[in-house]
Amino acid sequence: MQKGESCQQRISPFFSYKYYDEGNDPYLPVLRKENGKIKITGMGLFKDDRLKTTLPLEDVFTLKMLTESSRMGTHQYKVDKNSYVVINSPRYDVEMHDGVPLFEIKIKVDARIQEYTGHKSNTGKANTLEIQKKIKTIIEKEATEMIKFFQENDVDPLGLGAKYEAHNRDFDLKKWKEQYPDTKVNAHVDLTIVNTGISE
Repeated sequence: MQKGESCQQRISPFFSYKYYDEGNDPYLPVLRKENGKIKITGMGLFKDDRLKTTLPLEDVFTLKMLTESSRMGTHQYKVDKNSYVVINSPRYDVEMHDGVPLFEIKIKVDARIQEYTGHKSNTGKANTLEIQKKIKTIIEKEATEMIKFFQENDVDPLGLGAKYEAHNRDFDLKKWKEQYPDTKVNAHVDLTIVNTGISE
């Protein structure tokens, strides 16, 4: 944030864009004051101009992963006492099947083992592939569960409706709202472990 720039000045354009964008629902941080300091405690998801539901703070990274292209985003995944940092950027593909949209969300992840303590035999190629598989499974599960949560609560912070409209010149917003809760959305992770940091 630049000097003299308020939080409202940064948030308002983002909220307004998603609010007025057809087929897109806005979201904003949930703030709480603790001991004289402002803390983000989650994310509020809006439908039109009303708060519909909220995400806890621990789920905000998954939302960010599904909505933003960022090389600076980091998050730790713990698998078998190991810590990982992931960097991600999502890509959306929209396919049509008998007039019904199918969304394929492809998330490219470069993962780095930040910490590892153990025997050398546990750090070979076979173990790295097993770690890679576990992280991929975790991310896909979290993404799938979040998408289902959005559909169950009739909020579209991913802007699937807007992406559908971009691929369909006969887009009908009313029809899309009826389709949205049951629309098939698949999340796929392409994960590569690019570096390891090992301590013995």
